[in-house]
Amino acid sequence: MSASDPTRGSPLGIAGLIFDRLAPAPVGGRGVRPRVVRAWTNVADRRDVVALVKELEPLFGGIDDVPVDNGPKAHDAVPYLTSKEVGRAVAAALAG
Repeated sequence: MSASDPTRGSPLGIAGLIFDRLAPAPVGGRGVRPRVVRAWTNVADRRDVVALVKELEPLFGGIDDVPVDNGPKAHDAVPYLTSKEVGRAVAAALAG
Protein backbone atom coordinates (compact mmCIF):
# COMPACT_ATOMS: atom_id res chain seq x y z
CA MET A 1 0.00 0.00 0.00
CA SER A 2 1.05 3.54 -0.62
CA ALA A 3 -0.06 6.86 0.84
CA SER A 4 -3.44 6.38 -0.82
CA ASP A 5 -4.49 3.02 -2.16
CA PRO A 6 -7.65 1.05 -2.86
CA THR A 7 -8.13 -2.53 -1.76
CA ARG A 8 -10.13 -4.55 -4.29
CA GLY A 9 -12.03 -7.66 -3.28
CA SER A 10 -9.92 -7.91 -0.17
CA PRO A 11 -10.13 -10.83 2.28
CA LEU A 12 -8.67 -8.67 5.10
CA GLY A 13 -11.87 -8.75 7.16
CA ILE A 14 -12.21 -12.54 7.41
CA ALA A 15 -11.97 -13.35 11.14
CA GLY A 16 -9.91 -16.39 12.11
CA LEU A 17 -8.39 -16.71 8.66
CA ILE A 18 -6.90 -13.32 7.81
CA PHE A 19 -7.94 -10.50 10.16
CA ASP A 20 -6.85 -12.19 13.39
CA ARG A 21 -3.50 -13.13 11.86
CA LEU A 22 -2.48 -9.68 10.65
CA ALA A 23 0.90 -8.28 11.68
CA PRO A 24 0.76 -6.12 13.62
CA ALA A 25 -2.10 -7.91 15.35
CA PRO A 26 -5.47 -6.18 15.75
CA VAL A 27 -5.88 -4.41 19.08
CA GLY A 28 -9.27 -4.58 20.78
CA GLY A 29 -10.92 -5.88 17.63
CA ARG A 30 -9.49 -3.07 15.47
CA GLY A 31 -6.92 -3.59 12.75
CA VAL A 32 -3.83 -1.41 12.75
CA ARG A 33 -3.66 0.74 9.63
CA PRO A 34 -0.28 1.03 7.94
CA ARG A 35 1.19 4.42 8.91
CA VAL A 36 1.88 5.40 5.31
CA VAL A 37 -1.79 5.10 4.33
CA ARG A 38 -3.47 8.51 4.42
CA ALA A 39 -6.55 7.57 2.41
CA TRP A 40 -7.95 4.07 1.97
CA THR A 41 -10.76 3.06 -0.36
CA ASN A 42 -12.05 -0.50 -0.15
CA VAL A 43 -13.96 -1.69 -3.23
CA ALA A 44 -15.93 -4.95 -3.05
CA ASP A 45 -18.52 -6.70 -5.19
CA ARG A 46 -21.43 -8.07 -3.15
CA ARG A 47 -20.96 -11.48 -4.85
CA ASP A 48 -17.18 -11.65 -4.32
CA VAL A 49 -16.64 -14.74 -2.16
CA VAL A 50 -13.03 -13.77 -1.42
CA ALA A 51 -14.15 -10.46 0.08
CA LEU A 52 -16.48 -12.15 2.56
CA VAL A 53 -16.47 -9.02 4.72
CA LYS A 54 -17.45 -6.25 2.32
CA GLU A 55 -16.94 -3.32 4.69
CA LEU A 56 -13.52 -2.85 6.28
CA GLU A 57 -14.25 0.54 7.86
CA PRO A 58 -15.66 -0.95 11.09
CA LEU A 59 -12.52 -3.06 11.47
CA PHE A 60 -9.86 -0.44 10.71
CA GLY A 61 -11.52 2.98 10.80
CA GLY A 62 -11.20 5.74 8.25
CA ILE A 63 -11.85 3.56 5.22
CA ASP A 64 -14.19 4.58 2.41
CA ASP A 65 -16.07 1.34 1.63
CA VAL A 66 -17.45 1.46 -1.92
CA PRO A 67 -19.62 -1.25 -3.47
CA VAL A 68 -18.96 -2.22 -7.09
CA ASP A 69 -20.77 -4.50 -9.55
CA ASN A 70 -18.36 -6.72 -11.46
CA GLY A 71 -21.12 -8.67 -13.17
CA PRO A 72 -20.50 -12.41 -13.49
CA LYS A 73 -16.78 -12.04 -12.68
CA ALA A 74 -17.17 -10.98 -9.06
CA HIS A 75 -13.51 -11.44 -8.00
CA ASP A 76 -11.82 -11.02 -11.38
CA ALA A 77 -9.10 -8.34 -11.35
CA VAL A 78 -10.06 -6.80 -14.71
CA PRO A 79 -13.58 -5.66 -13.71
CA TYR A 80 -12.19 -4.30 -10.44
CA LEU A 81 -9.32 -2.43 -12.05
CA THR A 82 -11.46 -1.00 -14.85
CA SER A 83 -14.34 0.07 -12.59
CA LYS A 84 -15.24 3.74 -12.18
CA GLU A 85 -14.97 3.30 -8.42
CA VAL A 86 -11.34 2.18 -8.51
CA GLY A 87 -10.60 4.85 -11.12
CA ARG A 88 -11.94 7.53 -8.81
CA ALA A 89 -9.83 6.26 -5.90
CA VAL A 90 -6.69 6.19 -8.03
CA ALA A 91 -7.42 9.65 -9.49
CA ALA A 92 -7.91 11.03 -5.96
CA ALA A 93 -4.59 9.52 -4.89
CA LEU A 94 -2.77 11.02 -7.85
CA ALA A 95 -4.37 14.41 -7.27
CA GLY A 96 -3.07 14.77 -3.85
